[in-house]
Amino acid sequence: MSPSDTPQMRRMKFRAWHRGTREMDLVLGQFADAEIATLTDAELGELERLIDVSDHDLYAAVASDGTPPGFD
Repeated sequence: MSPSDTPQMRRMKFRAWHRGTREMDLVLGQFADAEIATLTDAELGELERLIDVSDHDLYAAVASDGTPPGFD
């Protein structure tokens, strides 16, 4: 099992790719696929928090170059 195949990371990749809107699936899913193996534990925690943000709020933050709610 490689470090990126831990149950937590597999779960996070799945959640990143199955959010509800295709736009956010592409943003978070591609990021997770490319970077999850290199993230520290703290960064994995932040990614998990980011995955919990609603698609509407996250898309608004990405589209306006803003900060998602709860990340101020």
